[in-house]
Order: sequence, then structure tokens, then C-alpha cells
Amino acid sequence: MERSQKKALDKKTIDNEYQPDKEIEEKQTMLKVEKPLSAFSEKRSKKKDIKKIWKLEDLLKYPVHILKRELDVRDLREKIVIYSKSITAHFSAQLISNVHGVQSLDDYNRLDITVIFTLLHNFCENIKPPRKGWDYEPPSDEITSGADIERIRLMWNRFCDGYLQFPQLDDVYNRMKHKYGAMAVLGDAAVRNSSRDEEGFKDIRVKIPCMKLNPDCVIEKGIIITDNITSAIKHLQTRNVVILKGAIGCGKTRALEAIKNYFEEKEWNTELINDYQLKDVNTKNGKTALLCDNFGGRFGYHFFPRGFNERFDEILEKIDIGTIANTKVVIVIHQHVFEELMKTCCLNFLQNKNITIEMDKLTQAETLMIFKEQQKEGHCKVDSGCWFRKIEFSSVVSKLSKSPGNVGSPFLSMMCCHHHKLFSDDDFIKNPVHCLIKHFKEMREIHKTAYFCLLYVMTVQTHSLDTETTNWAGCIDADVTNKGIENFLNQNPGYLHTEKRKATLIHDILTIVLLKSAADNYVVFQTVLRHCRIDILLELLRPGEETPCEFYTGLAKSRKNEGFREVEKDLIYNTAKLCGENWERMSHPLKFEELFKEKYERFLKYVRRLRKTENLQ
Repeated sequence: MERSQKKALDKKTIDNEYQPDKEIEEKQTMLKVEKPLSAFSEKRSKKKDIKKIWKLEDLLKYPVHILKRELDVRDLREKIVIYSKSITAHFSAQLISNVHGVQSLDDYNRLDITVIFTLLHNFCENIKPPRKGWDYEPPSDEITSGADIERIRLMWNRFCDGYLQFPQLDDVYNRMKHKYGAMAVLGDAAVRNSSRDEEGFKDIRVKIPCMKLNPDCVIEKGIIITDNITSAIKHLQTRNVVILKGAIGCGKTRALEAIKNYFEEKEWNTELINDYQLKDVNTKNGKTALLCDNFGGRFGYHFFPRGFNERFDEILEKIDIGTIANTKVVIVIHQHVFEELMKTCCLNFLQNKNITIEMDKLTQAETLMIFKEQQKEGHCKVDSGCWFRKIEFSSVVSKLSKSPGNVGSPFLSMMCCHHHKLFSDDDFIKNPVHCLIKHFKEMREIHKTAYFCLLYVMTVQTHSLDTETTNWAGCIDADVTNKGIENFLNQNPGYLHTEKRKATLIHDILTIVLLKSAADNYVVFQTVLRHCRIDILLELLRPGEETPCEFYTGLAKSRKNEGFREVEKDLIYNTAKLCGENWERMSHPLKFEELFKEKYERFLKYVRRLRKTENLQ
């Protein structure tokens, strides 16, 4: 009995001893309520996330601020022209309208964020892409502005996908504030945070794409590849003959250089030939591109002998159908030469529109790119404060639109870049030949030595700066010396081109204009006629006062001078040396002049005797 009571007492004692521990355990269990702790943690986590979102919101304000610093409104307008096709392909009509509507830097604020990033990626030359390029996550050690701009875009896109883990957020945020400031971009922090939306970007989670814009045309080896050049190359992939036709100064020779580069990259042989060499073309051993610049004449039509047209058509027909194998031909011809040629010599192949590329028309993007490249080499190159640097392209387009098309717009814009006075003269675009004649006559009155040095280079076509001028140079002017030409080059850029110490006129049109400007000064004119290459004179001289077009120089006024008969005899003698018996089969207008008809046969006999004597020696 006592034993059982003792056991019961011990059990009760044990139960009493453990009771407090159980109560504590139960109380502790009751305190482990998940709901209150979870709510607190969630609230704290949400605050952290909201702060991240606010930082991301702040970072999205920096791209437009950077854009204002890096892209001037005038530069934007030019870029819109150069990238017009790509912009049309990537942007909606409304976005394009907004971009065109930018009139001041503040207008950038109205642009869509997608447009902002696209302009930064493609138009801001000082914002370099990350090492891996746009649309790739830059490595953490790359801290350029371009890399951080891309990080902002990528972080935003991840946020749009529901992610809130941005390891480099704080670093990018701090760098942006350090580089571009905080107050100017973000404003007062207290005001900014008081107006924040707790949800943060609740309704505008749209990703920002990475867009690569391409210019309408590119520059390859210093040549702007226009649609006309692309079209010519495309034709040559299926045809063997292509003709490039257009006004003098429209860029045909540059196009021929681009085509030459294309064939050489394709490992074709290329040969520069003249028009007379075309009639003797035979099958080549390897693939060969024959490039004929200035067909029919470099300055004006030089006239082909009778029978040449049949031979020419026959050869080109054989090349085109492949009878003469492994051969392609590109022919370049001035519009005014083509028109005069067709009046006297019917060449059927030149009338084939299926193989003819009209070179005159240029897109606005091409015109702008040509103009900008010319600006780099023009007067603005040596004058950083020149007013022409800030000229609006719309003004240039407006000027060029007034051209009647007799001279190519690339030549007109090139002369404007070198000589801004011409740009300010409305008559230059409307009547460039007449205006340039007046320009050079004024030079003759005000800067006599400069004009005569230029006229001398026109006469000889190429002058070596390492040798003295010819002994007859003094007949033009006593100051026409090698030193005088070098001084002219240094003081009057924009007229001469130098390469390997050889000076030539910057463009063939200047030869045309300088000869015409000298025609009213008989003493100078006769010196030029006696010493200029006869092939050039036959292209540019016409007998009457009225000439087929403005590029020719009439001899009617010069003939009234008593001494001109002796000058004309020199012309006849030099013509006999150049043309020989072919002159009788040519329909050159000078052939029908009285003195030519009277003296040509006599001078030809003299040339034959002279050559026979030279051969015997």
C-alpha cells in the first residue's frame, strides 16, 4: 500500500516538475505565428524593391539628358536624311513624325524612350558601343558611357520580364550621377520621392528594343556608293555592257572608280581604255573589265571618223552576247557629248536604254553625304569659325534644286564648299558656266598673277612642282613661274589638285571655263591656242560665234584679229599631226572653215615628209 502510494506520489511529482516546461513550450509555439512575421518581411522586401524601381526610373532619365549633350538638332536633321530608309523601316509613322518635329533640344523630351535609345546607339559619334557591341551585357570592368547606357536598357527589359535583381544597379546609378550630375537631371530628391508611385511603372512595362540603323548609302574606299552605282553593278551581273550617261560633273568618273574596285575585289582584270581602243577589242585570256571614261570626248565631242560607228556597234554587240568572251565593258559619256554625237554619228548601242544608267539623279541622302565629304576638304577645313560650317542642308538642297541640270550637282556643291561666295550667288547654280567666267575675269583684274598661273596649268594640264615652267610661260605673264604656282596653291585653295607634286585643275569644267574666259584677250588667247594640246582644242573650239552648247568656245571674234591667221595655221598643222588622213573622214565643224580647207592638205604633206625624215634618221 505504501509502495503504491509512493509510486503515485513520485509520478505526480515528476508531472509537476515537467509542467512548467510544457507551458513554456506551448507559449513558445503560440508565439511562432507566421503571419505577422511574414507581413513585416514582405513589407521590408517591397520597400527594397520599390527603391530599386525608383533608381531604375531615375536612370531612364539620363539617356535623354545625354542625347541633348551629344546630338545637336542640326546634326539630327542630317542624320534623318542619311538614314531615311532605315528609319522608315523601323519606326511607326507617329514616331517618325515626332522625330521630324524636333526643333530644339527640349523637344527631345517628347520622344519615345525607344527612339531615344536608338538615336544614342546610332547617331551619337561620341557614345561608343560596348566592346561586345550593342545588345550584349557589358562586362563589369567596362564603365564607359556606352556600356552604362546599354546596362540601363537591359535592366529595364529584365524588369519588364518580372526580374528585380540588378547586381550593377547601384554602380551604374552612382556613375551616372557622377558623370552627368543629379540635380540637373533628376531634380530635388525630396520632391521627386514625394511624388513617386508606390507601385512603380505599374502600367508601362514595355521593353526597349535594340535597333541597328543603316545609312541609305555607304562610303567604300573614299567613294560614296550611290543607287546609280549599285544599279550599274547589278546590271553588270547579267549584262556585259553598261553605259553611264549624265551631265558633266555629276560623278560618272567616281562611279567608274567604284566599279573598277568592285571587279578587282572579284579578282577580275581591269583595263582603262579610250574610245578608239574599243574598236579593236578581242577575246581576253582572263576575265577582264574594260573601262572607257569620257567616250566621245573629255570636254566636248571630238568627232569620230566615218565608219567608226559600224565597227563600234559590231564590237559591243559581240561583247554583249558573249561572242567576245570573258569581257565586260563600262562606257562613260557626257550628256552634251552624247547629244552632239548623235547628230552626226548614229551609234545604235548608245541608244539602248536597257543598258544605260542615267547618272544625274541623286537621292537627298546621297547629295548630303557628298556635300559633307566635300566640306571636309573645302574652305571650312582651314577655318574653324567659318559660317559655312553651320549651313543648313535644307538651304543647300534648295539652292541645288534651281540648277537646270547642265552641270552635275556634285560639282556645284564642291565649288560652293571651296568658294562660299559662289554659294551666295544665285546665278552660280542657275548658270554656272557664265558665273565662273565672270568669276575668273574678276580674278584677272584683281589678282592677275593668280589668274595667269591658273591659265598656265590649264594649258599644260599637268605641271610638276619640281620643275620650272616652260619658256613660253612668260608670253602669258612674266610672273607665271613655278614659285608663282606654288604661292597660288598655298593662297588660293579650291582650284588645283596636287598629287605626287603634280598640279592639275580640280575639275575638267575649269578647263572649259578658263579657255572661254581667255578668249576676249587676244594676246593671251593666241598663246594658249599655240601651246595647249590639240586634242583638247578640237574638243572645245567651234568656228562660229554661236556654239552647240555653252561648253564650247567660238572662234568668230578671234578671227577678226589680223594676226589670228597665223594662229590658225598652227592649229591646222597640229591637227594634221594628230589626225592625219582621218581628218577627211571626220565631220568636225572646223574642217569646213576656208583656211582649213585651203591649208590642211598642204600641212599634211609637210607632216608626212617630216615623219619620213625622222624615220630615216
